[in-house]
Amino acid sequence: MPHLSDDESRNRFLKGTYMVLAIHWGIITLCSLLPLWSQNLRIFLQDQNETFVIMGVYLGVIVCITACFGLHRKVPWNLGALAVFTLAWILVIPTVTAASESYGAIFVFGTLTVAALFISLVSCVERWNALSWTSVLVIMVSVIGSHLVLYRYSKESPELVSVSLGLCVLSILYLLADSVSIMGRSNLKLEDDEYVFGAMTLYLDLLVRTTDWISGRCCRCLQ
Repeated sequence: MPHLSDDESRNRFLKGTYMVLAIHWGIITLCSLLPLWSQNLRIFLQDQNETFVIMGVYLGVIVCITACFGLHRKVPWNLGALAVFTLAWILVIPTVTAASESYGAIFVFGTLTVAALFISLVSCVERWNALSWTSVLVIMVSVIGSHLVLYRYSKESPELVSVSLGLCVLSILYLLADSVSIMGRSNLKLEDDEYVFGAMTLYLDLLVRTTDWISGRCCRCLQ
């Protein structure tokens, strides 16, 4: 049974995982555009913004709790968990977009969608080398550059530009760090077709690391 012990299986795992993430973030991006296109939907979300945000957070917490029991790695539970998590984002992000009437969140998730697509394409190479990572760097710079161009023509506030671009850069760096981690390990206990689990693990790893960092800071403050 393969456990991502060779370049081919790791590349296949990366490509599948980031294709799932691209679809996931693409759906969120498209749904976030709807409030800006439909005035009636925008007004409805503005009137119910607290309700939808709370519902989204609640669904996200449910997915995190189910992950403690390993359900996000079992078929078809993993597909259900990802669908619920996507729904949680759809409840939160379009509501935030409607309340702010800006493209900030759309640019973040749109950039992540393009970045995930590019990473999945670069993962098609048989062996990762300096040229592969140079290609990734050029792609990421191009994505960020196009992000800035979109902001210039959308006439968003400088504060929103800074926050959104910062989130994009941090998210892309996190995705690249995850790719390096997967490609650098000699033997991962994963099947090369566990794409949904890989996509969910990106979120859960970030949550665990953030929680550990916050708890560490709190412990030091209490000492």
